[in-house]
Amino acid sequence: MRNKGAVGIILTIFGSSMLFITAHLRAHTTKVKERNVDAVRISTSLDFSRYSVKQTPGDEVPPDCTENVDCVFWSGDLNYRVTCERDVAEKAIQNSNLEPLIKNDQLLEQIREKAAFRGFSEAPIRFPPTFKFDPGSSEYDTSAKQRVPS
Repeated sequence: MRNKGAVGIILTIFGSSMLFITAHLRAHTTKVKERNVDAVRISTSLDFSRYSVKQTPGDEVPPDCTENVDCVFWSGDLNYRVTCERDVAEKAIQNSNLEPLIKNDQLLEQIREKAAFRGFSEAPIRFPPTFKFDPGSSEYDTSAKQRVPS
């Protein structure tokens, strides 16, 4: 994955196993399929087979480490974006109306379509986009790129 990757840790607390994964997936609005592939590659390459928590002796450990624990928490720079026009995003933010942004959220779309993060859900989003601010300011990208707040 070149400079992208992940780290995972499994904790068992009071009999419940929890997997925490933090990852950095590919950037850019057009790289949705590549991000999905990165997520699958991460969940199938993190090897916790020595610490199998849900299998009984003799069972085969699933190749996807997320299927071998009770709870999974993904975090990090997943890089999924909002795919609407910048003016639509800015107006939604100004009006404190996140619905147009959520409707065009790539991650939520991929989860709905079962193209990535199957079986996962995301907590309701109640805050404006955090990408991409000008350095040291609260202004969204004023560079020549004019990236859509995501």
